[in-house]
Amino acid sequence: MKQRPILISILAVLSIIGGILLAILLPVFILAKDAMAEGLALFEIPFWFLIFSLLFLTALSLAGGIGMWKGTKWGWWLAQFSFVFDIFRRLFALINTMAITDEVPTKMYLRAIGAIVNILFIWYFFKPDVLAYFNMQKIKKIKAMLIIIGINIAFVIISTALAYLTYR
Repeated sequence: MKQRPILISILAVLSIIGGILLAILLPVFILAKDAMAEGLALFEIPFWFLIFSLLFLTALSLAGGIGMWKGTKWGWWLAQFSFVFDIFRRLFALINTMAITDEVPTKMYLRAIGAIVNILFIWYFFKPDVLAYFNMQKIKKIKAMLIIIGINIAFVIISTALAYLTYR
């Protein structure tokens, strides 16, 4: 049996817990639709898009956590996708915040720190012992990152276009 690196164990458990919490909170968001209407309208986000995003993040967290725990190749890919996706999410949140305020709220610093942490996780997942755990020793690192970044960019473009078109 493969020896699971301790940080992978921690990330897997946190990912699974996060997925469970998102699944529990999903009905709360659905019930709070009216209370969130003003905030969603400010950013021109359709309610269905919020729910879809939460479902997507729930599935990604649960599947990624299970895949990391088991040491599967798809667990490695989902984790890397998740880290890059979170970087994009944080960058867009920074841009949106800067667009609506001149102040620099503390959340902006936290988002930047979160992006840096995700970059460190991406680096960690390319360490030889981690790649061995996922049986990914032969992966071409630059090619893998380009694939992950490309999929994330495509996902962002498609989801943004759908949200924009349905909000209009």
